[in-house]
Amino acid sequence: MRKTALILSTVLLALAGAFLLFRAERNGAYTKFSVDFFDLFDTHVSFSAYTRDEESFRRYAAAVRGEMERLHRYFDIYDSYGRLANLKTVNDNAGTAAVAVAPEIIELLDAAARGYKMTGGAVDISKGSLYAVWHDRRERALNGAMPREDTKSRGGNASAALLPSAEELRSADAFSMDDIVVDREVGTVFLRKKGMRLDVGAVAKGFAAQRAVEKARALGLTSGILNAGGNVCVIGAPKDGRASWKVGVRGQQEDGGFIDIVDVADCSVVTSGDDQRYFTAGGEKFHHIIDPWTRYPAKHVRSVTVVHPNSETADILSTAAFVLPPESARRIIEQNGAEAMWVFHDGRREATAGYVKISESAKQKR
Repeated sequence: MRKTALILSTVLLALAGAFLLFRAERNGAYTKFSVDFFDLFDTHVSFSAYTRDEESFRRYAAAVRGEMERLHRYFDIYDSYGRLANLKTVNDNAGTAAVAVAPEIIELLDAAARGYKMTGGAVDISKGSLYAVWHDRRERALNGAMPREDTKSRGGNASAALLPSAEELRSADAFSMDDIVVDREVGTVFLRKKGMRLDVGAVAKGFAAQRAVEKARALGLTSGILNAGGNVCVIGAPKDGRASWKVGVRGQQEDGGFIDIVDVADCSVVTSGDDQRYFTAGGEKFHHIIDPWTRYPAKHVRSVTVVHPNSETADILSTAAFVLPPESARRIIEQNGAEAMWVFHDGRREATAGYVKISESAKQKR
């Protein structure tokens, strides 16, 4: 019988200048080490891995954190970092000047362009000005007193008068992917029109998580799991005798519990839902995932969970599958080698055949 013992009490310490939570559990020849970061992509990031010693884990954790932090700064549309040119810099120079950027920003924009084509326009980073209108309304509904990172999982009540008018939304929706000019030869990005903003929320976290686990793999990690605010990337299988990791699928329960558990190895699991960032006005919930065609929060489902070998692709597909009608979403999911589960407003669920095979709740019903 496997024996697990807590060998380190929970301690607070600093790594690369950030506070984190560090813990470990022994499992035979390997120890499962875990660490939490609280300052990346405005979310809670956790990383666990099975290694033979603490030194190895710290090396992997430093690589994961370093990559996530670097990409967080590049992809940030809200904050500046000294002379660093990031997406905020690109947005600030819309209609004025091309901005010389790091290769990773151009790679992200290329990924977003692929996502736009893959999803038939359901994932569109050029509509940042439109999304900003809704972001502003959510901040105002929460009285402007909560920092951006504290708006997750919290709803504020507001008068229906707070809602943007159709004209305001139409005016903000005056830009397209064609207005993004990327010069790969000289390494610049230019937004053609003033007032345009990029919003990479549907791709950046998945992009960063994928590259972070690739860094860890390159260093030799064969068993680990990274959870970047619900974007879960799995490396190999846990070294405790199990053939797969168990990943909880977030639900809409008030207690924050899981509605399902999936058994996975070497892949990513991403959930998009209406329960994380929202406000209520006139008795109606307005969440943060905007339908680019209606200009309003998408209404087809409550959540979608996507499983795919690549985190970047899973992130894009989960947003698209939330925005699109389920029939269209299922077609795109299947065309791109993914599995998915949809949760509807009445509590009903639908899933692809591949998802059912790895679902613990589906196994219990057999």
